[in-house]
Amino acid sequence: MPWRRRARQFLDKAVNFFLPSVCVSCGRVGDVFCESCQKSLTWFLDPLCPTCGRPLSHTAGRCASCRLDALPLQEIRAVCAFGGAARDAIHALKFEGMFAVAEPMALLMSERFPTWSQPCDFIIPIPLHPERLRERGYNQAGLLVRHLCQRIAANYDEESLWRTRHTRPQVGLDRVQRRQNVQGAFAVDRQRVAGQHVLLVDDVCTSGATLAAAAEALLEHGAASVRGFCFARPVG
Repeated sequence: MPWRRRARQFLDKAVNFFLPSVCVSCGRVGDVFCESCQKSLTWFLDPLCPTCGRPLSHTAGRCASCRLDALPLQEIRAVCAFGGAARDAIHALKFEGMFAVAEPMALLMSERFPTWSQPCDFIIPIPLHPERLRERGYNQAGLLVRHLCQRIAANYDEESLWRTRHTRPQVGLDRVQRRQNVQGAFAVDRQRVAGQHVLLVDDVCTSGATLAAAAEALLEHGAASVRGFCFARPVG
């Protein structure tokens, strides 16, 4: 809810005024996500699978996973590998209410923003179900997208896609269970997305099931293309 987000922002500013920022990963005083921890991230560099963006040992077309189970998204890209400081930043943002870390995360996303083969008409954060949004008070993907759009001068949209089912967390589920868990969990405003090139953004992508379910809903309602971009994803 907007008032919850405003209250959290006010509290965060008040805390930062009286207390110095502490890095969410190493605990050093200074920045909420310090330069040293940012440099420790494992960046995703070529060669990558042209579809899902997973690192490849050599350039050889799509990865084995995409050849076996193609996702509806044209491309997925991530900034870095999930682990270490990246994991700490995501957990702090997602589960500890440290939404101030969204800004430096989004800055890294803007610096490593891919050059897409199709234009991006607008960026949509993966939405939370209203019940989970009330519990958390904010959507971590929405915070990332707001900062990202400011950095790259892109169009932000959180009205075209929403969740219709309160799904269980994806943690602990295998690939098949993840797809089943989020299948049919999204609804779309057809008039807003028809003919548009959409970029979906989330904090982390594991199997791609959530991005795939959202992309399927968008494509069924006329989106011209759907791509995914996230801060981190596991490797291996």
